[in-house]
Amino acid sequence: MRTINLDPSTSYVLKQGYGITRIVRWVVSIFSIPPSILRSPHEQKRVRHLPLQCLIVETDSPVLGPESGARKEPANLTLSIRAIAEIKHISGTLVVEAVVANTRKL
Repeated sequence: MRTINLDPSTSYVLKQGYGITRIVRWVVSIFSIPPSILRSPHEQKRVRHLPLQCLIVETDSPVLGPESGARKEPANLTLSIRAIAEIKHISGTLVVEAVVANTRKL
């Protein structure tokens, strides 16, 4: 199943898979991306498939640091931002702008 965001200003996406193509209204949710994205294939996959318009970053989980057992601190936000940018093949500036906008929605 593949998801293509048709228009970033709307919540409509194109779903393709199993020989079916359909337009689906995306239910807007916010997903928090921790610094463990650097070591977690699950987090990387989640970022790859979710629209940028629903991502924020966080550092408050005691077990989701960039390295197992690493101290969690606000400076780790930049690690998450860089990882999201690399996965989505966009600039870090675009990620920061989207994350700030998404955070303000909360």
